Amino acid sequence: MATKGQKRKDKDRIVLKAGESQRPNGTYDYRWTGKDGKRHAVYAKSLEELREKEAQIEHDEFSGLKAEAGCVTINEMFDLWCQVKRGLKNNTFENYKYMYNLFVRPNFGKKRIYDLKKTDVKRFYNHLVDVNSGRTEHPNHAGDLPPLLEASGKAYMTVLTGRFHVKEVIGRTVILHGDPDDFHTQPSGNAGIKLACGVICRTG
Repeated sequence: MATKGQKRKDKDRIVLKAGESQRPNGTYDYRWTGKDGKRHAVYAKSLEELREKEAQIEHDEFSGLKAEAGCVTINEMFDLWCQVKRGLKNNTFENYKYMYNLFVRPNFGKKRIYDLKKTDVKRFYNHLVDVNSGRTEHPNHAGDLPPLLEASGKAYMTVLTGRFHVKEVIGRTVILHGDPDDFHTQPSGNAGIKLACGVICRTG
């Protein structure tokens, strides 16, 4: 324990900041008084991880978020973002939500914000690369497309995909269903009645 006037250090002789301490088992904690006047604490296996959490706490305090709500998940933060976000075209906004609900919400989105590490994010990105390159099983069929949003009976969509080439779909059909795909029920995802269909052809 440091005496008066001495700087506190951990077992590796690294100077600890105010509120930081190393526990007997080698892990770290940071304690602070929130705007509500109550004492709070976060824990980490390493000093680097602890300071990342400290930086997030400072950011959240500045942004007006409740840093003490350690049980908040990525999904809950995204839902909050959806409620306050403005300035996006409706089609763009709906596509954001579609992609999030498809790839993030089922598993990664359930993680708590303060449990999240950089390695978790990198692992998630690598999984997305594997999925879209065909190295792992995809949750939907190669021909499944995002929801089509219409206005006054007209709709337009441009989709980029790595799951098939143009020459592979010439002569095949496109079917529009009345409801969203649930990405579970086979073969049509419980997407409701068929509204329209057409044949993919070359033009020009």
